[in-house]
Amino acid sequence: MLNFIVTSQLYDPAPPPAADHLIVWLDAYISHPQSNRQLKRYFNMITTIDMPIGFSSQTDIDIDNLIRTPYFNLTDSKEFDGAQKVLWMFSNVDDCVKFIDSPSSSETTIFVISSGSLGRKLVPRIFNNKRIYAIYIFTCNILTQIDWAIHYVDKVLMFVHELDLLIRLPKDIADYYVRKALKTIENPRQSLHYLYWSKKLLNKANNVDRLNGITVKVKQIEAFIERIEACSSNFQTWKNNTRISVECNEV
Repeated sequence: MLNFIVTSQLYDPAPPPAADHLIVWLDAYISHPQSNRQLKRYFNMITTIDMPIGFSSQTDIDIDNLIRTPYFNLTDSKEFDGAQKVLWMFSNVDDCVKFIDSPSSSETTIFVISSGSLGRKLVPRIFNNKRIYAIYIFTCNILTQIDWAIHYVDKVLMFVHELDLLIRLPKDIADYYVRKALKTIENPRQSLHYLYWSKKLLNKANNVDRLNGITVKVKQIEAFIERIEACSSNFQTWKNNTRISVECNEV
């Protein structure tokens, strides 16, 4: 059972926290601006917290068709569809490492996707970077990557099918924000933001695949949110009663 202390920080007038996760994708082919544009659009939508998802549970997601799509109206600017760009594409290992190590990325947590051939060169250079949460190797043949990937199993996961990766990525980002919520539990206002973000990401993953037990995780987060809100409400009631008492004593 989680025990936590609710303090007046819930009513802190400071602005809410900003999302601090990035997806860095290294792939010589997929990174090309005209390549797999719709696939990249789905990955960006499902990993950007406040971006509405472009498909519903009533719509089948034909990933194979997405891969064959030669063009989609997706820009490569820092913002897209009015939202902060979360997905960053690279075709060169050195450029990718430079971005990960750059000061502009210093306040972020990074989820890395790479092809197998480039991952072989990339992973040894970034594995010990504390801002790397997980590394996903997207390859058509896992067996050809085992010889090097076996040395990095603490962070490296391997995927053959895009749909599996599309489901796993938002789940892992959601887990990251749950951890942040637990670390900031003495600031309920901030903690609640992280939990709501986690719930949004899990609901997006659930839209893609309802067979992975995601609903159970969503209900657990909802229960956690209810506990924090209930304790916060009790604190506000106590605070208001204290204020009234003080005002009466001053009369």
